[in-house]
Amino acid sequence: MKIYLDDIRFPERPMKMTIIRNYDDFAFTWHHNKQYINYISFDHDLGNDNKTGYNAICLIEKDYYHGIISHDIELNCHSANPVGAARINQVIENIKKRR
Repeated sequence: MKIYLDDIRFPERPMKMTIIRNYDDFAFTWHHNKQYINYISFDHDLGNDNKTGYNAICLIEKDYYHGIISHDIELNCHSANPVGAARINQVIENIKKRR
């Protein structure tokens, strides 16, 4: 399963992706399908949602730290927000170091 987390945009490449528009839907999908997810691309700003793509990547980081995730997931950040993208990319690097 490939996920594209973004409140308004669509993926540049027409891959078969599940588009998720907000944090709550992402968290639900993550908790119920994490064993099937092999790719996630994150946007930082998710519209009027109080939670961001940074909050979403932190869910994944927590599961890696607790050993809940046993497979590699390709993680990408496509956010146009430079500060938010830097925060997401830092967590992605932290996850890669722990694999």
